[in-house]
Amino acid sequence: MKKGTASDGVVYHAGFPNAGEDQRFESLSIDQLIFRHRASTYLWRIDSQGVPQLGWQAGTIVAVDRALGPREGDLVVAVVDEDFTVRRYRSGKIEQLDGRAETSQEISLWGVITHAVQEYRTP
Repeated sequence: MKKGTASDGVVYHAGFPNAGEDQRFESLSIDQLIFRHRASTYLWRIDSQGVPQLGWQAGTIVAVDRALGPREGDLVVAVVDEDFTVRRYRSGKIEQLDGRAETSQEISLWGVITHAVQEYRTP
């Protein structure tokens, strides 16, 4: 008797599953998802204040890619008055997260935030 498929509407199981069937599916790799440009991607841990506007708690880890150019609406890490901070990129400018224009004269783009990893249960 031939084993059917779910689309045939005939599926049966006989004996133990074949361990090799798991190899048909590509495994999920966090490295491949987060590190698009390995040499220019950095992991940063958000400080004790977090970023409440984004729901990021203290300790949230963000991946920052320095090889990417910012696109409209991207979250970025900017250097504002010699301090690293999270900002948003809009209309070709770096602005504060609440939408206000950045007032500092000394501001530069450091990298684009691509991922955030939030821990919900601590050990």
